[in-house]
Amino acid sequence: MRKQIIAITDRKQCHGDFFQQLLRLADSGVAGIILREKDLNAQEYLQLAQQCQRLLRDRPVPFVLNQQLAVAQALQIDRIQLSYQTFLTYHAQLQKMRNVLVSVHSVKEAVQAAKLGAHGIIAGHIFPTECKKGVKPRGMEFLEQVCAAVDKPVYAIGGIHADTWPLIQESPVAGACVMSQAMAAGKFFWQMY
Repeated sequence: MRKQIIAITDRKQCHGDFFQQLLRLADSGVAGIILREKDLNAQEYLQLAQQCQRLLRDRPVPFVLNQQLAVAQALQIDRIQLSYQTFLTYHAQLQKMRNVLVSVHSVKEAVQAAKLGAHGIIAGHIFPTECKKGVKPRGMEFLEQVCAAVDKPVYAIGGIHADTWPLIQESPVAGACVMSQAMAAGKFFWQMY
């Protein structure tokens, strides 16, 4: 089975025009685009999400919001990615969401998120990454343990690029989340496979 790529945005890492990069990503075969943008307040995030929603309207790629439940409700977006703690707080209010992805850092968190209704698990960080500089990666064994513990799609995150992608392809995950490679690249490594 072909592994999926979910692209995660970060305007600060984007080489060139952010909106053009979004269109390139949407046309690259990704299984979704998560609008991360942690530096924005709720109003700024709402405005950017509206722009992205309009831009991607005619593209079949799922558009996913990060952490911003109120913005998702305001824009009628039914896909969201949440931290484990945010998910624990709001899981009872997420029944109308089509897709809820939850980021976890332990097998125990993955099991609990799946039990409480998460549709998918993002497990990380798997490999060394600039985003978590100096923090030891959890590695492939952790990723395989998460996959074995839950009956939901699991996506690896952290340090996913052309050199680590073959390891992901050989693992039991549904796919991987990619941020720096999604923002910096003109040609994406996943298009080469």
